[in-house]
Amino acid sequence: MDRLRSLQYFIETARAGSLSGAARALVVSVPAVTKGLNLLERDLGVKLFERSPRGLTLTGAGAGYLDACLPALRQLADADAQLRSARHEVAGKVVVGVHNIVARELLAPALPRFHALYPRIELDLRDFDTFSGERAKGVDVYLTMGWGEPPDLVHKRVAASAFWVVATPDYLARHGTPRHPTDLQQHQCLLLRNTSGKVMDLWPFRKAQDQVQVAVSGWLTVSNPHRETYIDALLGGLGLARTADWNLTEQVGRGELVRVLADWESTEAPPLCVSHPPGATRLPRVRAVVDFATSLLAQVDEHRGLEVSASPAPVWLRGTHQRASAWLRR
Repeated sequence: MDRLRSLQYFIETARAGSLSGAARALVVSVPAVTKGLNLLERDLGVKLFERSPRGLTLTGAGAGYLDACLPALRQLADADAQLRSARHEVAGKVVVGVHNIVARELLAPALPRFHALYPRIELDLRDFDTFSGERAKGVDVYLTMGWGEPPDLVHKRVAASAFWVVATPDYLARHGTPRHPTDLQQHQCLLLRNTSGKVMDLWPFRKAQDQVQVAVSGWLTVSNPHRETYIDALLGGLGLARTADWNLTEQVGRGELVRVLADWESTEAPPLCVSHPPGATRLPRVRAVVDFATSLLAQVDEHRGLEVSASPAPVWLRGTHQRASAWLRR
């Protein structure tokens, strides 16, 4: 059995939740994926997936095996990348426009690995507000979280972010725990202003057939470049906050933050994207950054164990109003 290929089938099936999704991603037939998974399960002597009419879900053994396999396969991919880098003399400066949360939470921890792979590439990381603004001039690659799709760039949605509402145990002890989204109107909610300048104070939720949009408010509003201040206020027990599910996971795991309204799903799921000017990837150094960034953002789905689909752009993004909640008054 070709173990490496079977592992690729296994990982893509876990990511897609279906044999057909894995086959499309790997450009092979569904029977090939089925055969590879069957051989892998027979060789391991365990059942990796539960099969149902709604698709495939990992068994407990399958989830553990996935966690064990991913680091090894990433090491193999890194070794391949190092060889390609040495062969093609990948070197030079690459300007990367990156949103604050992506830079802080995803890119920064991965920089040592990137530098080990491409020691001759010089990264120039820059903040930017729009794809066409003054700060966007000369940018080779964009890493973004949001719905904008610039028509003049090659734009790829790699993953998506689910939103969680979180607070410190101290805050909840003092002010109570919201049980329904409308309870948020009785709480201090820490607010973020997106890159287009709009305050994101309209939080939509869904539970089964019930949907509700809540206009929240609070005493602190923070622009994205000052996100660290927002996080400090949250951890200081100064209010509830809405954050990406892949952000602050360590604090949630340690009990420093508590997820509330966990039985309600946010209907907003902004995509994580990699973009670049047409033809930019003909330069090996830009191609290296694009490939690395795409793999990095894809790990968001790998780590959470399921794929979140990006939602359509919310209607509040349209127009010149400064607050998302203005749409409720239209």
